[in-house]
Amino acid sequence: MSEMKIMTSGKFDPLKNKHQRIKISTHLLNSEDTMLEAKKIGIKRYIYPIEAFNSDVRKNLMTNSKLIENKGDVTFDDIMKILEKASNIFGKENIEPVIVIGLDTYEDTINNVRRLKNEGYTLLTRNIFRIYDNDQFDIYKMNLEEIIAANEEINILFPLGYKQVVDLNDNKINMNYKI
Repeated sequence: MSEMKIMTSGKFDPLKNKHQRIKISTHLLNSEDTMLEAKKIGIKRYIYPIEAFNSDVRKNLMTNSKLIENKGDVTFDDIMKILEKASNIFGKENIEPVIVIGLDTYEDTINNVRRLKNEGYTLLTRNIFRIYDNDQFDIYKMNLEEIIAANEEINILFPLGYKQVVDLNDNKINMNYKI
């Protein structure tokens, strides 16, 4: 962070300037020690990439044999424990889980989003899964109607946080989502 202060001629200093924020999104800051260290250098918002709730989906999509720590090795129950640790350090109002709509079934998505809400989290960033090639269609666990319904319900539960908008007038929509 000292390098950032030098580069900005001292204008960037989130420890002194409350309006300045450092946000970090990573599954690697998952211990109390790493969270405390992050807070010490000015991290104010803890963003955790849940992406998928279902452990089998997580393992399948988020495991890379070349990495030592894989997001796919962490279950949603493990994530809830990590978020609770982060809440004690950063405050629940500064915890921002990130999910990808479409990777889980509608039921898994809504049930676990409600669980996050019931635990007191107020921020939830959500993106909608988009395929990059035709071989990825089988990754979808929801059809277009379920994606729209899940997105609408999540927007009611979590009005804050980054939201990807589904534009039904976009002619490409039928090519990007399984109906």
